[in-house]
Amino acid sequence: MALEFYVGISVPASGRYSYCTLRSLRADGPEDDVLLAILLLCVHEAHNFSDPSRMFPHLNAAAVILRQRLCFAPPNPELRTFLLEIFCYFFALVAFSHGSSLDIAPVARVFESISVNGGDSRSQSLLLGPSQDLIATIFCVSMLMHSPNKLTDDERRLELTHIELQLQNLDTNCPATNQGDLSHDDLALFELYRLACLVYVR
Repeated sequence: MALEFYVGISVPASGRYSYCTLRSLRADGPEDDVLLAILLLCVHEAHNFSDPSRMFPHLNAAAVILRQRLCFAPPNPELRTFLLEIFCYFFALVAFSHGSSLDIAPVARVFESISVNGGDSRSQSLLLGPSQDLIATIFCVSMLMHSPNKLTDDERRLELTHIELQLQNLDTNCPATNQGDLSHDDLALFELYRLACLVYVR
């Protein structure tokens, strides 16, 4: 049950409200209503940013729901795809700087599901555009730094070197999406994430 992450956690008023509200919804229902509600809370916390810890319980709860539902066909595939992208975006970026506060290791399956189900992820992406694969790479870096399955220094260095080469070789001249050519903003955001991750890895 995803709501277990809210029980016993001292959170601000918005978090207490979210718990009371979500209790009235069925976390195991056929729809993605609860997942949508939790991710909207993440959007709210990001927009009204005051403390990163306010987002931790919401992301952990969303992770539980997604892991439980990956093996089931969603009633609304387009909505599920969109929610997966929102989750991966928030989780990857928050884990990058606050990975020790999140349940990182099990979430790898969620990121893998996008690649498996998406085919050419750049043409299937509804939200992240050409940055979808890059967001997954950022998550991989967080896994290396914060995963409870500790690697040796040599193993971590080897993995980071491989990621560095991937980042160096990424091509920002991405093919057109279903909505037409990628905008300048899409490519600029892609390059911003790529360079930030590359600097961190180095």
